[in-house]
Amino acid sequence: MSSQSSYSLLIEKLEDFIKKYYLQKIIFGTLIFILITIPVFIASYTIEYNLYLSENIRAILFFGTLLIFVSLISYFIINPLYQYVHLGSRINKKKAAQIIGSHFASIQDKLINILELSEMQSNDQNELIEASIKQKIDEMRWTKFTEAIDWKIVEKYAKIASIPSLILVIILFLFPALITESTYRIWHYDTHFEPKAPFEFILLSKSNKIAQYANYRIVGSYKGKAIPSEMFVLIDGKRLMMEKDSLGNYYFELPSVDRSTKFRLASASFRSKEFQITVVPKAIVNSMEVTVIPPAYTGL
Repeated sequence: MSSQSSYSLLIEKLEDFIKKYYLQKIIFGTLIFILITIPVFIASYTIEYNLYLSENIRAILFFGTLLIFVSLISYFIINPLYQYVHLGSRINKKKAAQIIGSHFASIQDKLINILELSEMQSNDQNELIEASIKQKIDEMRWTKFTEAIDWKIVEKYAKIASIPSLILVIILFLFPALITESTYRIWHYDTHFEPKAPFEFILLSKSNKIAQYANYRIVGSYKGKAIPSEMFVLIDGKRLMMEKDSLGNYYFELPSVDRSTKFRLASASFRSKEFQITVVPKAIVNSMEVTVIPPAYTGL
């Protein structure tokens, strides 16, 4: 085999090494991504599922996890993927030779010497340099450069990454509500959600519109198996106990309501959704104008 053919074969082996070098980075980066994001995902969603976090905390959780997700996938997966398909800056052949040389002590400096000699070729020394290049290439003909890529660390992290992945699969099969409900509430971070009660609040008040300064009676009831023995109304930052009538309903009289307001029904640590009382201002006569048209016979 000629020195030129040997050198071309060497370059092909270096190119193959560089390609597999970035393939290893993509796979390893994916495993790191899984190792970080799945535990963060499970932990944050478990906290939300159990605690019903406020809108502000859920917003931080949403944008925080999104930032972590985008940053990790960009750094560990997209960046090496771009390099793999030649869209980003890659290591050059000399850098590849250094990596290979650090793994194979027998060819530690030979690869770099070959690349340097190929750059030094001239008409006067061409034959001598080609002979030196061919000799060095022949010495490493059977060396598999791709063995310098550390696949053992990929195998190690694949085993570790399988643990959180398996936990996530188990949760999805045995307790999907933890993921689905938390996901919905975090994605709708600007919406208020209340912990699910073992009963349902029923508002029985007939209308939510009243005239200004009129009294308004809030009437509520429960629906469900485990029904509490008392009910409260939350309004204007106050928690007021409601009275119970003979039908088992609860009521609270708001005297002289002068403005529109919102309230909730509550019992223990559970609260209903917000209800609105809309006040319609009373018509007030500020002035009156009378036009008198006297009969013609009066002469006025």
